[in-house]
Amino acid sequence: QLACQQGNLLDCIVLSDLVFNHSQHAALLSTCKQCLRRGGVGKVYVAFTHHRPWLADRDLQIFELAKEEGFTVESAISVRVDRPMFEEDPGDAEVRATVHLYTLTLA
Repeated sequence: QLACQQGNLLDCIVLSDLVFNHSQHAALLSTCKQCLRRGGVGKVYVAFTHHRPWLADRDLQIFELAKEEGFTVESAISVRVDRPMFEEDPGDAEVRATVHLYTLTLA
């Protein structure tokens, strides 16, 4: 964050497999907002699977919060892979084997 505070803004930020950490949504978005180049130039790529399908709604709350924080949110793609990352975990295997990619930008 120090580099961002000195005006070195980023064109690309990758948040990979972090949306399950619900208590940190606001902190993640705060850092992205502080460090991302504005004007639609910088993009945050958010890639994830629902490791706990019964909490998928809570996973997706990061995008509602992002909108409240001024981000434009777009769902880019969802792809089903061969199998879930953690096969022994409970929950629908098809849901856990689907990888989602969203993008966030700031005007």
